[in-house]
Amino acid sequence: MLRQQLSFFGAPHVTLLFMPEWGNEREASDVGMFAQKLLMGLTAFGLAGLPQTLLGLYAPIVREVLYLPPGLKLLFGISFGYERAGEPGVRLQGSAGAPGGVGDVAAEDRAVVGHDREPTTPPPR
Repeated sequence: MLRQQLSFFGAPHVTLLFMPEWGNEREASDVGMFAQKLLMGLTAFGLAGLPQTLLGLYAPIVREVLYLPPGLKLLFGISFGYERAGEPGVRLQGSAGAPGGVGDVAAEDRAVVGHDREPTTPPPR
């Protein structure tokens, strides 16, 4: 699972979400709400996204590779792309495996899989 996470689950894109070093719970909540809206927007356009909090543990490496200033806290990333249909993927579920639990992405289990196919229909405009 660690190898999958660090390779962004095969997604062609990742967005990294930072907040200023001086930020507190309020700014972290703002970033979380932005991420929620981003995930909803991805879904609306036929894309799949997967939040990855593990990436926040690698903030020093990310800052070094991307030449970012030290005053930014990496909270998490979101890997995204088109969902690859018919393949086993990462199962998202609540804490301790209970749907609807803390950490649940949706009330039901949802498989997020590879992200390289083209959409079958254009996204709504």
